[in-house]
Amino acid sequence: MKALPRRDFLLSVLAACGTPLVLPGSASANQAPQAGSGQDPRAEAAAEYFGAGVESARTIGEAYLRQINVEPTRASILEHTGGAVRILAAARDQKAALTELIGAVRRDFQEGRIVELGGWIVSRTEAELCALTLLPASV
Repeated sequence: MKALPRRDFLLSVLAACGTPLVLPGSASANQAPQAGSGQDPRAEAAAEYFGAGVESARTIGEAYLRQINVEPTRASILEHTGGAVRILAAARDQKAALTELIGAVRRDFQEGRIVELGGWIVSRTEAELCALTLLPASV
């Protein structure tokens, strides 16, 4: 039996369960973010962490924002994803960012910084990364 990385398993199960995908919205600063070209660099870095599962990550990001009662606007997403944003800002390149994010996820689980979303347990860093995938293009 081949081992499946945790994030791949989570995203595969969400897709298999028919988890609805986020529909693109307006990229206005006060409206729901939209995925697509010209996306915010932090959103692109977060999407890189999830690879092909980015659409499911957006769904998880929406669930996280709903759970913490936050509107999915640029300002509120950035305000509530500080840990992941700091990691991305401090990394010298994409590989370093991914390495730091993986380490942060491990530390979150070790230190009990977890979030339950629809029965799934995810680290706080993973939840923040999922929310970052919702950022609209920079204005």
